[in-house]
Amino acid sequence: MKNNIKEQKETLNQLDQNSAPLAEHPIIVEFKKLIHQYPQNHWDLQFYLKKLNVSRMALHRLTLSSRETSPSTIVKEIVASEIAKKLATTEIPIKELTSYYGFSSSASLTRFIKKHTGLSPRKFRALNALDYI
Repeated sequence: MKNNIKEQKETLNQLDQNSAPLAEHPIIVEFKKLIHQYPQNHWDLQFYLKKLNVSRMALHRLTLSSRETSPSTIVKEIVASEIAKKLATTEIPIKELTSYYGFSSSASLTRFIKKHTGLSPRKFRALNALDYI
């Protein structure tokens, strides 16, 4: 059980490191700020492109050269980190998180979190309650 908790904390740290600011292009920095500001729009990359006033191709090239990943991967990493923090530090019901983050159902949020943390939201919350501050 302790190894499992340690592995989950390492996963969370990795999620945070993936969304931590690096010496990046100002557009990528702004992109990441927008994701944190509007995480419920993570399904709509076009929303972020309009806010940044850049094309899909331009953002893709910037993220590949700076982070060696796609814009959608950056969005998923940040949203997963945000949801993980909420699960670990609040008692907000999963149903409310589902609605806030724009998932169509609790099942889709559960699949998303399980993919990024290895645990269901309930198990993640139980193992990490108040540990992730």
